Amino acid sequence: MTFVYWDSSVNSIFLLNLAIIIVLFTLLRLFSGTIAHVNATKEILKKNNPAFGVSVGSLTFAIAIMLSGAI
Repeated sequence: MTFVYWDSSVNSIFLLNLAIIIVLFTLLRLFSGTIAHVNATKEILKKNNPAFGVSVGSLTFAIAIMLSGAI
């Protein structure tokens, strides 16, 4: 069995990257609501608007592709 060497000094870097990604996607959702002149939380959670959900989902997917290319 092969074990992977894990250097614990990079844990803080991984946590920082994870926090940046979470903030980026949260701001992306709020920014897309601002561009459309609607409240994003209200559209997704209360009105259950599938068109807004698809647009936010496709925007999130596009950003994820760009971030994976940057890696």
